Amino acid sequence: MITLLLTGFSWVGLGLFYGWGYCFLTDWHWKVLKKAGELDLPNSYVQYLLNRILGLHISAITAEYLTVILFVVVVIFSVYFNLRKGIKT
Repeated sequence: MITLLLTGFSWVGLGLFYGWGYCFLTDWHWKVLKKAGELDLPNSYVQYLLNRILGLHISAITAEYLTVILFVVVVIFSVYFNLRKGIKT
């Protein structure tokens, strides 16, 4: 739940200053990859991972939609299971 809150805060809270969907961890990772000689990095970390790990080439907009949809689904499941766990104890 904490990582979801941090991610949401980064996307929205820090996004007010750096642009919607900004992630400080992605920014840090991009700096590391650039120092390692990696060039032509996409804006989306999900797009990067899908290409690098699975060899899938998706558009930036598809990566954004996929990321938001999966994030919302994970938040819903996390809230559900955390509430369920809290009710049982």
